[in-house]
Amino acid sequence: MNRYSSSLNQLVEDIVRLPNVGGIILYTIDEKIVNKGFTGSEPEEKHLLQFIRTICSLSKANVQQSVQFKTLECPFKDLVTLTCVLKKRHLLSIFYQKEANKRLVRVMALNSTNDINKLLAQTASVVMPRVIGAAVAGSVVGDETDQQGIVIKRSLLPRLDIIRDALQVALEDVDGTSTQVTMDESIQKWASLGPVSKKELPVLAEILSQAIGNEQKVEQFYKDIEDTFLGIKRR
Repeated sequence: MNRYSSSLNQLVEDIVRLPNVGGIILYTIDEKIVNKGFTGSEPEEKHLLQFIRTICSLSKANVQQSVQFKTLECPFKDLVTLTCVLKKRHLLSIFYQKEANKRLVRVMALNSTNDINKLLAQTASVVMPRVIGAAVAGSVVGDETDQQGIVIKRSLLPRLDIIRDALQVALEDVDGTSTQVTMDESIQKWASLGPVSKKELPVLAEILSQAIGNEQKVEQFYKDIEDTFLGIKRR
């Protein structure tokens, strides 16, 4: 690890200090680890390498099929991992506790990857800035979470994650920044129109469809979110 800059080491330390984060790995699609850090004991090397090999295989397969995932979530022992695709064939996997607020983890990851991508595009070596704080401040109390002054039941967050992912595909938003802005603004508007609940998710979907604009992409957006879990149908 001594060939990498102190700023990269500092970035890793900053991320693993965040609440509910268990670790982070930065690596290439060729399965070479650039840097890593974990709270507590580090997972066994064979398990870590197997995880990296699996993610890299999925990434390579998607590239061959011309369908590239931007984020991928999967379990790892007693943790959950969120993997983000970076520029220059790099991948970033963040390991976090199952009870963590998934939305906030996703925002933190997108903010971090945005800066990392800018740097990777400019330099051949890996020298990274410090991670930016989450764009959305939130606090959890009991079964509810406060997002930008809007009280949302925690059980609703996984559904909002699915909608957000479908929106990112529709907007063709590589790093997710525009998607997050659109999602936040739409949730604010949604909350101003009535209750924030599973029953009213079609209202949010309609607001987002207006932001998408393109009819073909809107149709695909509804197909992506129209299932028994969400129960959303186009009006």
